[in-house]
Amino acid sequence: MVSIYFEDDADALKIYGFISKGRQGTTVNELIQYIPATGLVINVTDEKLGDLLEVLSNALHTFIITSKIYSWMETIIKSKFLYEEQEEIDQIVEITRAIIESGSKAGQSHILDMDQKTIAESLLTMLLSNVSFSFDSFAKFRLKGIGDSLMPYVEQAIDEYKMEQDYQNFIQSLRDFMVSQPSKLKALHLIHDEVLYFYNDSFKKMDSGELFRLIDRKLLAENPLYIDSNTIAPLISIAPQKLFVYTDEIENGLIQTIIRVFEERSVLKSKESFTKEKKDYFEQQNHRNQVL
Repeated sequence: MVSIYFEDDADALKIYGFISKGRQGTTVNELIQYIPATGLVINVTDEKLGDLLEVLSNALHTFIITSKIYSWMETIIKSKFLYEEQEEIDQIVEITRAIIESGSKAGQSHILDMDQKTIAESLLTMLLSNVSFSFDSFAKFRLKGIGDSLMPYVEQAIDEYKMEQDYQNFIQSLRDFMVSQPSKLKALHLIHDEVLYFYNDSFKKMDSGELFRLIDRKLLAENPLYIDSNTIAPLISIAPQKLFVYTDEIENGLIQTIIRVFEERSVLKSKESFTKEKKDYFEQQNHRNQVL
């Protein structure tokens, strides 16, 4: 008789559920019991050893990749990288999960596709020895390689998290500067056609020299991060009350940055709508002139 102990009774119950749903679960159900506050109790018999091993290793594998792997990630983030804020830890775990899953969709080999052979071989040793053990000790010492293989994904996730934090701070600094500026135009029209073209509130195209003269030099001097002097710097310096962005590529990185900086001041429109709006504006102006 072999017992598998768990720190959390819910873990034992989860694994027992996976066993019950397993392909061969019915053939060994009478040999495996879930006992509250004890864990799983297994009656090991030679004739059913193969079936027991398959069912148990399948159940442990499913449990690890659906539940335990995320607590292992959290442990690595806390112990190896010394993160303490739960919100930060949760975000890094989520980024790690996304990296692993994207690798799976791309057909790459990784932790979620780990060979059950490692689990089965370690489990067989315990069953043949007829030795009871705790799942956490089993995972720590027998499945150490699986936990270690998480490290590169967590490291990548932390790098991405830091980059995202830097980006968000950059966006906020641009927004703070823009909000503090007096608006130099009531409206600015920005046309995205591979590059960005600026039109003022009278639909007159603004050349590079005019844009350069409008740039607030303090923005470039005081901001430690690189600011594009052709687009972001004049946009922030002009600080229009309303920014109309005409694009057919909403997911473009520069467009996304502009929208995040200007938020409620920005309006996204299709590129083809610019010609119509420009035409309507001049027709209204001509009509107004004729009336006068």
